[in-house]
Amino acid sequence: RILRIVRFFKVFRELWLIIIGLCNALKAMLWIMLLILITLYVFALLCVMTIRDSDGIYPGLNPVVERDFAEFNPYDYFATVPDTMVTLFHLVVMDEFSAFAKPVWHRQTWF
Repeated sequence: RILRIVRFFKVFRELWLIIIGLCNALKAMLWIMLLILITLYVFALLCVMTIRDSDGIYPGLNPVVERDFAEFNPYDYFATVPDTMVTLFHLVVMDEFSAFAKPVWHRQTWF
């Protein structure tokens, strides 16, 4: 059976080239995903240190009492490093961008 499969690929050389190309592309995509993951991790650490640990800037900041969703609460998006990585991924794909970007921009502008 294995010889039949090898013969099948020898007959369809173009198919074999496509399969090799896909395998090489997967290898490159894995490296790109690793690079994106490392970048998200580093920026998640920075966001946790600057946004979540900013005392007194956000009026909705109270992790113990029930959260008031009318005000921005950084613990909703920046509570832990994995939560922050998900938030930054949403930033990259422009999903829910205005939910956390506008309050942060108005409260913590460095310009």
